[in-house]
Amino acid sequence: MTVLLVDRAPGKLRGELTRFMLYISEGVFVGRLSAPVREGLWEMVVRQARPRTVAVLVYATDTDQGFAIRYHGKPAHKIEDFEGVALVRLAP
Repeated sequence: MTVLLVDRAPGKLRGELTRFMLYISEGVFVGRLSAPVREGLWEMVVRQARPRTVAVLVYATDTDQGFAIRYHGKPAHKIEDFEGVALVRLAP
């Protein structure tokens, strides 16, 4: 399972994401993607992002928690790695 959250993204980008993922709420996309498709979509998000666009990608992988997280932009919450465990740190 892959979850992609985009905030302040161009409409064209959101439209392109709906070709591969289900648009379940404002800026929230979910789907079951292969790794190459997921990587390609993430590169597209980063390439088409505006200066204020924030994107968060969460996908299943073989870590202790069972998932990995990627960020683009300046999110309100920052994920930090503490000995292999992802924890949330609120931005000041």
